[in-house]
Amino acid sequence: MPDLGKYQLQTAAGVRLCEIVSESERLERTKVASRLYNGSYLVQTVGTPTRVLDLRIRAWSRAEQAAVNDAEAANAAIVAKLDEDLVQGFLLEAPGWDIVADCGIFEASVKFVVIE
Repeated sequence: MPDLGKYQLQTAAGVRLCEIVSESERLERTKVASRLYNGSYLVQTVGTPTRVLDLRIRAWSRAEQAAVNDAEAANAAIVAKLDEDLVQGFLLEAPGWDIVADCGIFEASVKFVVIE
């Protein structure tokens, strides 16, 4: 197994859950757009935008896969370790795992909601 210390999901206590293969950040918000009589648009943003990380994760064993599934099911606060940065949040939905290798390596795309 390669050195996976720089990019990983962890419990709040710092216990490794799985590897993070890639990540991309965006702001998610509720936007209401209305078309006006003159043909222009009125756009309103409701609330404050929320930071969301789109993560591609890899579980190197069934135990890691189960740990991620358990954290998501419990809506547990977890940490994304991105090199030197630690970002606290939670998984928005259950991972849809893809089998990478029959020996028990799995990958999934997940949405990680950042808690400020």
